[in-house]
Amino acid sequence: MRHPGSYVKAFVLIVALSAGAFAGLVVQDDATGQIYCRSQRFLIPYEAADSGPSGVSAVRLYYTSDNGNTWTLFGEKPDTAGSFEFIAPADGVYGFTVEAIDKAGNVELKNGPAGGTKPEISVVIDTRAPQVEPVFPRQDLELAPGAHLRVRFRAADPNLSPSTAAISVQKDDMDSWVALPNVTFQDNEFFAQGEVLFPGTYNVMLSVGDRAGNSAQSTFSFVCTHNAKPPSNQTGPIGRDWEVPLAAPPRAKSLVFDIDYRVDDIGGMPPSAVGLWYTTDSGVTWQFYGRDPDVASPFRFQAPSEGIYGFKLTATSQSGISEAPPKPGSKPDIQTLVDVTFPTLMLDDPRGGESYPGGEVHYLTWTARDDHFGSLPISLYLSRDGGQWELLAADLPNNGVYGWNVPYLEYAACRLKIEARDQVGNTTSVTSDTFYIVSAPAETRILSVVAAVPQLGVSEYRPEPVEKVQETPQPQPTPPPTQSDDVEMKKLVQTATGLRLRGDYEAAEAALRQAMQKSPHSTLPRCELGAVLIQEGRHSDAVDVLREARALDATDLDVLYNLATAYYALSDYTSAAAAFETFVAIDPRNEAALWNLVNAYQSAGNTAMASQAARKIVALDVPGSPFTGRARRYLEAVRQPDRP
Repeated sequence: MRHPGSYVKAFVLIVALSAGAFAGLVVQDDATGQIYCRSQRFLIPYEAADSGPSGVSAVRLYYTSDNGNTWTLFGEKPDTAGSFEFIAPADGVYGFTVEAIDKAGNVELKNGPAGGTKPEISVVIDTRAPQVEPVFPRQDLELAPGAHLRVRFRAADPNLSPSTAAISVQKDDMDSWVALPNVTFQDNEFFAQGEVLFPGTYNVMLSVGDRAGNSAQSTFSFVCTHNAKPPSNQTGPIGRDWEVPLAAPPRAKSLVFDIDYRVDDIGGMPPSAVGLWYTTDSGVTWQFYGRDPDVASPFRFQAPSEGIYGFKLTATSQSGISEAPPKPGSKPDIQTLVDVTFPTLMLDDPRGGESYPGGEVHYLTWTARDDHFGSLPISLYLSRDGGQWELLAADLPNNGVYGWNVPYLEYAACRLKIEARDQVGNTTSVTSDTFYIVSAPAETRILSVVAAVPQLGVSEYRPEPVEKVQETPQPQPTPPPTQSDDVEMKKLVQTATGLRLRGDYEAAEAALRQAMQKSPHSTLPRCELGAVLIQEGRHSDAVDVLREARALDATDLDVLYNLATAYYALSDYTSAAAAFETFVAIDPRNEAALWNLVNAYQSAGNTAMASQAARKIVALDVPGSPFTGRARRYLEAVRQPDRP
């Protein structure tokens, strides 16, 4: 029992761990009185006194992460005054209370604070800076003079402090930044207006903080010119959707989203309370999030960080009987992938300034990373002579390379755009500088040799007539395709290639099937048809066509490459690896095929074979090759020895 003269006075004022390195890490919001800390380590001072004869022997600190529903003993100290150094396991809201034990064994709180006890003080721990991005104008947008400057930024942070936002602008002929007045905040977006635009380059910057004192900046540039081009309809980072999803989505782009629920009447009466539990380890452990105060769907959930969250609900009847909370090992009813990080993406080749001959294969290379990529996250687009973006290839695996059949064009100034999209829909795009397609004039070649009748002058030689002998006619074999059939087939393939590059897959397929009838023993139309079917997402059909082509010629490298790509898209990584193995057996110095072989084996779970293929790339040691560095990094990641 508690000693009647004992009491604890806790000065639970949160202070930084030290006045030097951690100064200013703890702030108190004047409007709400809530304490925020941008460090997971801080001190909790306390003071205990006992008016009884025995005096205080120890002080205990308890903490809660669910607003007092459950309490955990953090530590015990023998001093009547001092401080506890608390280290939070993660960002979140933590509450604290203390109890004293006197030397006679009396304790204030038997078995610690009871469930439902409100904390003496609570602290919001927030160590992450706000996420901000520009919305308008875009980085690649050109504006005409005379319009007023309008600026929009998006921001996401569970503890965002909109009043700290400042938007500034600087023109290329200005020495300093000018702050825009009247920055407004609505629907997770900041908005500000400026003066009339004049020709030149403008830099725009947003700086904003959260209530814990974390700050972030986002800066971008745009051009104002008399020759402004209208904006393209391209998608990319500027098109990202930050709206709060409704219901319990399988994927969420925001840390805050709603969970729809429905609870049937309990004993003929509606429930009196609904509680939400969540897990981040597939049910191994569970944490109580809170209760829905109005017992009406939806339940708003704010994730403390990115990850995969599972959920369960518990209901309480009007008589006070509650469902049991989920036990360790219980599987969640629904899961949501929370991902607010956009892929990182770099276009390695082309970068701009290169010239490529038409009619040949050039390997486009890139580097893309994201923790939540799907199996086919990459798409490529091509713009010729400043025209609209044309789909070049969609739904490619992130193997860092694509064999591009460069179209035959006499001359074209081109740009390439690559997009990387994760499973949640976060999309990043990168556009190359201008490069060129320069095709040589068409070659002139001899088709056949025909005997010529010599001119003998006025007097011509006439041989003596010979008596004809009647011969028995012999059966003639079925003639092979004529030269004109082959020429017609190649024209149809060329037409289909153009249709494919423009995205007209249906017409391309029709032309290629007609070409297959013209030359039924040629692999060319089947190989191109396989490429069309892959881009349509009909990977099983592509495998069937490409296997027919391989039966005609088992050494055709284009057929093998497309076949391996189709297998990879179907997640048949073993078959993809086998096709790439055949490819590199024919062309053992092809680094792109070897790198695809590394990815196929790694996806199939065969690290040993993937490492063997990576060592072959390292052994080639091609100067300036982008694949050598990738192979070395892969070998280092799997801790395999870098030996040829």
